[in-house]
Amino acid sequence: VATDDERIADCCRTFGADVIMTSESCRNGTERCNEALEKLGKKYDIVVNIQGDEPLVEPEIIDGVVKALQAAPDAVFSTAVTSLKPEDALDPNRVKCVVDNRGYAIYFSRGLIPFNK
Repeated sequence: VATDDERIADCCRTFGADVIMTSESCRNGTERCNEALEKLGKKYDIVVNIQGDEPLVEPEIIDGVVKALQAAPDAVFSTAVTSLKPEDALDPNRVKCVVDNRGYAIYFSRGLIPFNK
């Protein structure tokens, strides 16, 4: 677990998780993950970044992301995209994604797609 919050670190340690303390200056989870990797000083073929607000992500989704990266060695990153429930359409915390016919992301939005200005 990579965090800048000692309360989160303490909680994670109670169930045996490894914790890497990162700086408060990280603007997002991706920067925090990168800082943690730098602190570890190791190289990995694949890194899976699971955001702290998604602790119950299904293992099959994680496996799918890993398989997508293994199948495309030149890929820089992969992200899981699932179908949106109608009740989540207006929720700005649910990021929406438009994909092409190969399943590649074209763009992301916190608003409805398409959005009527």
